[in-house]
Amino acid sequence: MSSDASAGPRPSPCELRDLPPPIAEEELVPWAKTVVRAHRDIDAPAQRVWELMVDAAGYGDWNPFVVGIDVADGMNLGDELTLHVRMGAGHRTITSRERITRVQAPSDTTWGELAYEYIDTMSMFGMVRAIRWQGVQPLGRGRCRYVTYEGFGGWLWRLLPFKQVQDGFSKHADALARAAENDGA
Repeated sequence: MSSDASAGPRPSPCELRDLPPPIAEEELVPWAKTVVRAHRDIDAPAQRVWELMVDAAGYGDWNPFVVGIDVADGMNLGDELTLHVRMGAGHRTITSRERITRVQAPSDTTWGELAYEYIDTMSMFGMVRAIRWQGVQPLGRGRCRYVTYEGFGGWLWRLLPFKQVQDGFSKHADALARAAENDGA
């Protein structure tokens, strides 16, 4: 008997859809004054979406929002990275220093997650606090759900460009779906 068989029956796609994320938004960013969110159901396996999410060198190939990521040694817990983010209609690119706080690949029946915390200069003085979480939930039958949110706080939180961030998150989610579904096509 294989180890899969001894573990019991696999969850159905309906049961997979009901699995909660590994950490609740309220638990990760309880201090947030504003939270920006996006999600997409994707016609590709969770593992394919995950591969795109953690391929720092490939972001510029598919992502119109986070157009590049500089990281020394992959996407590992505790690693510092610099995001190159394209903001607004003028397509101005800004950089943002982050530290990976959560990273776990998905399985056939469990969420994958990647989270990072803003650690740039404004965070050091309490002006801006931000944590972004991205998750990929397997739905069975070669499908998955991508979910992302970022909580913002700090004493300058009201001055942040939330509409541009929301637009960027939506573009990011759409482009991730296209890249995963096309799988190199």
